Amino acid sequence: MTDVEFLQWALPRAGLRWAGFRKVRRQVLRRVRRRLGTLGLSDLDEYREFLETHPSEWDEFVALTPVTISRFYRDRAVFEVLEGVVLPALGAPVRAWSAACASGEEPYTLALLGVDDVLATDIDPAMLRRADALNVQAAVLERLAGALRPGGALVAGLHEQLPAGLEPWPGARAVFRFSDC
Repeated sequence: MTDVEFLQWALPRAGLRWAGFRKVRRQVLRRVRRRLGTLGLSDLDEYREFLETHPSEWDEFVALTPVTISRFYRDRAVFEVLEGVVLPALGAPVRAWSAACASGEEPYTLALLGVDDVLATDIDPAMLRRADALNVQAAVLERLAGALRPGGALVAGLHEQLPAGLEPWPGARAVFRFSDC
């Protein structure tokens, strides 16, 4: 049985849709393979038999399936439509709920787009701890940027999500300034 065949068989039986896992199947399959090792099983065919004969294993399988991919502007086209069309049409104030927010990059992106109130939730406690660390990091960057004098510069990691109003300093890596400087 191939990886895809296994997931197409198992996911619906666990109440999950295959379509939601096509792009992240490798992440889920890495966890499934670790589970095979824990159970002493050699392949997905044996795991399928195990699932069929041990109904309590389905809970273990479902625990392997959370998708933890989260990035700022993860689906750029969606966020561009939100920013350019949806949010202006809604008017202020805008409240949003980011369910299954993983580590928080997507709800933070909503805040960067101007959403006034973002509720971010997730079922995975590890992801929520990571999201808290991200929101603390964002608050520190916001405070640092607020302390800049006019014309000042902020040096930050190339992958940091910067507060509104900062732009890359022309010709410099990892140096940022207020866009009106």
